[in-house]
Amino acid sequence: GHAHCYWCHQPSCEHSTPEDGHSIFSGWSPTGIPIWKNITTFLLSEEPELLDHLHGDQLKPMAVVVSGDALLGDVLQEYIEGTTFAHPVGCLLAGGFPLLRGDREMDHLAITAMLLETMTARGIPKYRWNFISTPPAPLHLPTMLGQEENTPLARWISAIRSMLIGAQEAIESRAREGKRMPLKESRKLVMAVMNEAQSLLGTLQRRHDRRTRHADMRVADPDRPTSAASTDVLASKRGDTLVDRRESTIIVRGPHGRIHVFTRNGIHVTSVRYSPDAILNRIQRRRWTPIEDHDFMTFKEEIMKRWNAPGSAQDKEESS
Repeated sequence: GHAHCYWCHQPSCEHSTPEDGHSIFSGWSPTGIPIWKNITTFLLSEEPELLDHLHGDQLKPMAVVVSGDALLGDVLQEYIEGTTFAHPVGCLLAGGFPLLRGDREMDHLAITAMLLETMTARGIPKYRWNFISTPPAPLHLPTMLGQEENTPLARWISAIRSMLIGAQEAIESRAREGKRMPLKESRKLVMAVMNEAQSLLGTLQRRHDRRTRHADMRVADPDRPTSAASTDVLASKRGDTLVDRRESTIIVRGPHGRIHVFTRNGIHVTSVRYSPDAILNRIQRRRWTPIEDHDFMTFKEEIMKRWNAPGSAQDKEESS
């Protein structure tokens, strides 16, 4: 699938698909151009508690629900008026689906499931999924989605297709009975489908205070590798620091299998424990490669700037 472009006035153009299998759709720019973000970057900003689903020892599929209003919120009205594109009711931004690449190395795939609305001549809304992703060659998304019970992705797609068919049948049944469902009610029904589709992946939406309590518990847990992130990274040498070529992140190795993942500008993404074999496998396959001297010094400078700032995690540790 493609995300329609209000700038080009085309359902398919150079802007309408992500460049790789780790990118998801995050909305439209003020001029109506589709915006694609790396799913790690998106989660780091919007749902950091879900990062372990991608960067833990095991991949765990997850999804985030985004409403159509949020997707269209920045677009200037002049770019929307007069278009005949289907209306985006919302999106499921999903990731963490295991993917076996052509080189036999395990990867993960992100996919955008956009829910689109059109109207029949009788004014009855019709809803359909638009699945958007760019898996690495030679993989082909329609083929992957048609594998039915063979993969977690195919099983999930099959299930949410069936769920939407059920909702559409309910809308059309009401219309046949002369009790047409108001548009607001129809959209509420299909948004419920989106939320149920999200829950299938075990990622029910959490309230902000619950996320905060959970994060505090994780930081306070002395057995969790995250608690050692600051100590390990400050004690690390160049040989302990690697670059994840696929994710464009920095990997810092600590004692006892601790692995800390950072963005290049020093933001802590997550911490996990890997077995020696798992670490060796990533190095041998050159998924993780040695960091250059200049990049290592820049990374250390970014770390020091962030952790010496008032209110930083390091500052809080020292004051406690």
